[in-house]
Amino acid sequence: MLKKHLRLARRVGSRTGEANALGNLALAFADLGDIRRAIRYNRRQLTLSRSLSDKRGAANAYGNLGKAYLDL
Repeated sequence: MLKKHLRLARRVGSRTGEANALGNLALAFADLGDIRRAIRYNRRQLTLSRSLSDKRGAANAYGNLGKAYLDL
């Protein structure tokens, strides 16, 4: 379902929606214990959020990256 959200956001050109989907995927993979994959999605979210000047999205990505690295 989350990957559908990502595909849909990309299809309609919603960069903010894409960043949100990447963050949600990162959280899901972290919950599943796939921390390295979670980190990859968080990094993509961070890059996109920063390019959009989305401070809240970037802050969420930084926080989730910190937790993911702590979990490693």
